[in-house]
Amino acid sequence: MTKTLKDKILDAAIDGIIGKKKYPAGIRLNTKTLIQYFLSGDHKASYLKSFLANSEMNSKTDYYKFVVRIPTSKGEYVIHPNEILAKMQERQIV
Repeated sequence: MTKTLKDKILDAAIDGIIGKKKYPAGIRLNTKTLIQYFLSGDHKASYLKSFLANSEMNSKTDYYKFVVRIPTSKGEYVIHPNEILAKMQERQIV
């Protein structure tokens, strides 16, 4: 089974490869980090630049919603804690 970009992001964040776990609720990440880590033949920069914004809980897109934008920071998002927990349960970490 091929992993979606959302799954790859969640796995990398849980494994401590990307993001900052010090954020009070969830794991904080930004568009720049996403591009640095995932830019490849599978994912173009233009797609990665818009992925988090389109995955924001309040966006009106067809993307799966799993992040919340940090209002005071441009391009900064937090992975919702419930999404982290669900992925950790799927991986049988918790």
